[in-house]
Amino acid sequence: MVIAPIMCIGGSSSRSVRVRALAADRGRAALMTVFIGFVIHLVVPKFRTMQTKIDRINQVLREQITGVR
Repeated sequence: MVIAPIMCIGGSSSRSVRVRALAADRGRAALMTVFIGFVIHLVVPKFRTMQTKIDRINQVLREQITGVR
């Protein structure tokens, strides 16, 4: 999930590459952009929830490790 947006930005960083890619198949490029946006829209809230839970687990473990002599 992390690699797709990076590749999208990196792949379109050169103006000539972007123009050639869009000229080759505009419909597919637009569909890919919409699809990636949709997936990001679905995944980001789940990622934030999971990260909050992981942070809480790390906090509890840190408290337990601090209490060990």
